[in-house]
Amino acid sequence: MVPTHGATVIARGMGTDAAATFLGHSSTVVTEGHYIEPDRTVDPRPAVYLERTLRPEGPDDSLLSLPSSKGEEEALAVLDEPDEGGVVA
Repeated sequence: MVPTHGATVIARGMGTDAAATFLGHSSTVVTEGHYIEPDRTVDPRPAVYLERTLRPEGPDDSLLSLPSSKGEEEALAVLDEPDEGGVVA
């Protein structure tokens, strides 16, 4: 779908703050709610889990307390290995 509003184009290229400024809004809330077309190609579910788990007030740590899967352990092991310069990712 092609964006139908200039604010959508600006938000996708430069961010929501830039779109709000362009429209003269003091907050991005109105800009996001009324002027920026949602990107329907992006799955919002990962962001929901991150927001719930990492929010500053009342975070839900239930996902962090689950045991790691074998795939997660393997991925973490790769990240923990130092690269050729001795730096851990």
